[in-house]
Amino acid sequence: MISDKKAIQQLAAIFLAKDITNIVISPGSRNAPIINTLAGSEKFNCFSVVDERSAAFFALGMAIKTGKTVALSCTSGTAALNYAPAVAEAFYQKVPLLVLTADRPVEWIDQADSQTIRQRNIFSNYIKKSFELPQHISTDDDLWFANRIINEAVNACRFPVKGPVQINLPFTEPLYNLENADLPEPRIINYYQQYPRLADEQLEKLAGLINGSPKVMFLAGQHMKNPELDALMENIARLPQTILLSETNSNLENKNGIVSIDKVLATIDENEEENFWPGVLITFGDAIVSKRIKTFLRKTKTLGHLHINPDPNHPDTYQNLRHSVFMQPESFLGQIAPFLKPVQSDFQQLWLEKNKHADKQHTKYLENCEYSDLAVFDKIFRQLPANCDLHLANSSPVRYGQLFRHHPGITHFSNRGTSGIDGCTSTAAGTAFAGKKTTVLVTGDLSFYYDSNGLWNPYLDNKLKIIVINNGGGNIFRIIPGPAETDHLEKFYETKHLEKTEGFAKTFGLEYFHACSLNELEEKLPDFFNEKLQKPALLEIITHRKKSPEVLKNYFKFLKEK
Repeated sequence: MISDKKAIQQLAAIFLAKDITNIVISPGSRNAPIINTLAGSEKFNCFSVVDERSAAFFALGMAIKTGKTVALSCTSGTAALNYAPAVAEAFYQKVPLLVLTADRPVEWIDQADSQTIRQRNIFSNYIKKSFELPQHISTDDDLWFANRIINEAVNACRFPVKGPVQINLPFTEPLYNLENADLPEPRIINYYQQYPRLADEQLEKLAGLINGSPKVMFLAGQHMKNPELDALMENIARLPQTILLSETNSNLENKNGIVSIDKVLATIDENEEENFWPGVLITFGDAIVSKRIKTFLRKTKTLGHLHINPDPNHPDTYQNLRHSVFMQPESFLGQIAPFLKPVQSDFQQLWLEKNKHADKQHTKYLENCEYSDLAVFDKIFRQLPANCDLHLANSSPVRYGQLFRHHPGITHFSNRGTSGIDGCTSTAAGTAFAGKKTTVLVTGDLSFYYDSNGLWNPYLDNKLKIIVINNGGGNIFRIIPGPAETDHLEKFYETKHLEKTEGFAKTFGLEYFHACSLNELEEKLPDFFNEKLQKPALLEIITHRKKSPEVLKNYFKFLKEK
């Protein structure tokens, strides 16, 4: 039994033909034709997540993990607005979400009818494209139009780069009429991805940047694991004039690369900075966490910046963009590699010596580090399951995560498209469900409370491990310059509180663990990470909100010592 609305029948049939089978649905009446058609078919995997904001982030996590398009559906009115944070994250992280917003009839918009708002182009500033299906299918042309729109929407979600797309669906009543029928055989419009090949003249010109400079820096942003890219960068990084800087979110495996950017930059004095500035900067991947490297690279206007990204835009992050190559990085690097030559240079060695010193100081400091957030992160990262998926929530956790070199088998995730705290738990839950691997989320207390509806979800996998570092507020505001110098730190910035997470664990059926010291943490971690647990697990670690920032500040001072 499927809805009698022809547009939804077309949508369902095209979804199946284009392998869109994961659908996250939030309850409502206006989206009943979508629910009855998709949830009524055994060919779709439909997931019921009540809170629209959490549902959208859950879908985001599934799409990130699988690499496939995930659709989500809500009722009319403000329900669609609750999708906005995840849609924005998907846009900047290039994740294929297909957003189905059920709507009231177009003639009732702005007519004081209930649950009716302006939904057409509702995500216009942070979505690849928006479409609206015809309200009525009365003629063959109407059906042709609906078919074309749905095909175009799905293709736009995937090409030329992935990203979110909205389909707005105005429905007239009755909404629940069903018919016993098979889905139609729809016309399918296929897109074929073109993988560009630069001309040899262009490759020679761009290779000249690397061959003609003794100081070349590769800087990798957020990226999924890619063995082909690893192999290419491994060879290129052998050139003595090159240095590769990346972050945990880059998911690169490179022996000569520097992962802990902030740690190394902290050891460079101002009077020697110029020695470490690149003559040529080559960037690929998406967002960079480190504010220090952005500040460091913006100080010089002499470098030439080449950016590699399939998205045809011009992110001039370091204020000196000269070349943009609209290709996947592995494709470009594979083409240019035969043209590259070594240049006599000590640039790589200079950076690696600083990295070695930073690692030595890091180890020495942590040997005697008092109980604090830094010591807690060190203990957690030492005992992570070897091949887990690691989610680092925004604010403090993702920044602490960049100070450590992690096991190469770990895959890193973080919502760094827009860097919000609003959906970290829900995204991790979606990834855990889709991936079936041990998934560890390390989050702060405010991020956890803000997305507590991420636990209001019947799909929490027993391999989901949530670590909440509870320091009584937004501790990031004691670390960054500014808030601590005002009279409003505790009430309006840090938002000090006395909440505990045990109640959340009981309410949502999670196995609860608790630690207030390093000894207690070391004792609890093996049981917490035990894969034989039959429930998702939550570990709450209580740390001191005033002591941890002081420990971190002293850590960076210690790194500078000779």
